[in-house]
Amino acid sequence: MKRLITTLLLALLIPVLSSCTGNLLQSKVTPSQVYVLRNIETTTAKTSLPIQLSIALPTTAPGLDTNRIAVLRNRNQLDYFAAARWSGTPPQVLQAYLVDYLQSQHGYKSVIAETGQTDTDYLIKIDIREFQTEYSDSATIPIIHVAWSTTVFNIKTRKAITTLQSTSRVPADENRLSAVINAFQLATQNACSTLSEQLATAFNQALARQ
Repeated sequence: MKRLITTLLLALLIPVLSSCTGNLLQSKVTPSQVYVLRNIETTTAKTSLPIQLSIALPTTAPGLDTNRIAVLRNRNQLDYFAAARWSGTPPQVLQAYLVDYLQSQHGYKSVIAETGQTDTDYLIKIDIREFQTEYSDSATIPIIHVAWSTTVFNIKTRKAITTLQSTSRVPADENRLSAVINAFQLATQNACSTLSEQLATAFNQALARQ
């Protein structure tokens, strides 16, 4: 009798377990789209400086150190797009973008991402303050806001020579994810262009004092 009862229970449980497993394997959740920011700037630097730069992995504000694409609603309500991801966290994305951006301008002897033992002249440290899509109370079209603070260190003296601010706000063409990514691309490019000009001025001044 016990064996019969056990057999009947197993017979009832197998379809239930199969149904649960099937639901997990056949999830209807939309897979995340992964987005990258690519340097499309082709402007060549006005002058070439005989210095080597290393770009440290940036730091960032709480809530932004994730590969999810941040959305700020009503100034202080942080959210994320459901089915979209960056190819890395904003610090990783910006470090790679800025290294490629400065390299493409051919304005320096070399530009590299910082490693444990970097033999360069200056170290660039960035603190990302803003890197999100923003919706105001009434607007239906979002604005992309990127901003960061940059401190430049002389590696030989271990002293900061300047601190710079870069920011850009670009409205998306429409309230669609593709338009948001395009606006992120332009906002990041604008802020990097501003930083590039600021760095050139700071280094020219530093070299003039030597």
